[in-house]
Amino acid sequence: MLPEIKLQGDVDVAALSPLLRGMLLSVGYADGEGGIGLTATGAMNRKFVHWAAVHFLWPGFTAEDLYSMHKVLNESDIPPLWVVRDMTRHLKLLRRKKNVLLPTRRGREFLVNPQAFFDLVATDYLYSYVHATERGSEVQARLRWWRMFLNLFNIKAREGCTPLDVVKILYPDMAPVSDTEMTVEAWDLKFDLQYGVFRRLCRLGLLYEAREGLTLLQDGSFHKTPLYLDAGSELWGNAFGVRYNQLLSPTEMSSAVRYFQQRHLLAHQQGMVDADYVSRSGDSTYCRLAVNRKNLPQHFQLDSAAPNLIHGS
Repeated sequence: MLPEIKLQGDVDVAALSPLLRGMLLSVGYADGEGGIGLTATGAMNRKFVHWAAVHFLWPGFTAEDLYSMHKVLNESDIPPLWVVRDMTRHLKLLRRKKNVLLPTRRGREFLVNPQAFFDLVATDYLYSYVHATERGSEVQARLRWWRMFLNLFNIKAREGCTPLDVVKILYPDMAPVSDTEMTVEAWDLKFDLQYGVFRRLCRLGLLYEAREGLTLLQDGSFHKTPLYLDAGSELWGNAFGVRYNQLLSPTEMSSAVRYFQQRHLLAHQQGMVDADYVSRSGDSTYCRLAVNRKNLPQHFQLDSAAPNLIHGS
């Protein structure tokens, strides 16, 4: 049985999930602009494609990234847009009428409450969606590994892990081999992990890739987002019969979310607090974060609370 991905708390899904944000913006555009215009071949027109490039804020596919390679943008120039279009059509959020895509009744319900659709989007995208560069047989073959992958990332992505780190875990005999040799020897496996697993989890918003200071050919380190707190809670529930909110008090759960956000700021923004941190954590007491002795014991105590309770039960 495939693991379910369920939201447990009040999380800003659109802020954390590039895929759901793109779907939400597309349906909202269609609703507000009288539809998304289509070309004679059925592709989304350049007016919308340009708008999407500016507003989607898709990691690695920002307007600056895209226009550095293309003078004008077509739908085919933005691979994430293919996924957004496929998912909105598959879930019947948009429908085609002549030369435009229009929101359906379900699409308008999605605009009002996108959180309610996240579980469905996550399940379909992780387990069923076939990318343009994949075959259906590859997606099917990966199904039996998803529970292991999600449990593995729930632990390893806490501090960050790369595709090669996962290869070493799956094949311990390759651990002594250099990264260059391993890339050659395990190319197919690394490629499948990179694009079949990590990319899906990043687009869904469960992981993010830290790429600061890296070249295009270097692999970044993948870390959990606050959405993974919810996914991890569901995994704990499936494995042990209790979820995080049953192990931790409301105050401790609130602290866990806050510390999760603080770790992200320290790792990627030198601790500088922004509006996203305030809205997601509910904490407006800082302008810039710093590690201190007061907070570290609380963080470690909270981090070990769930395993200790499980072992003692």
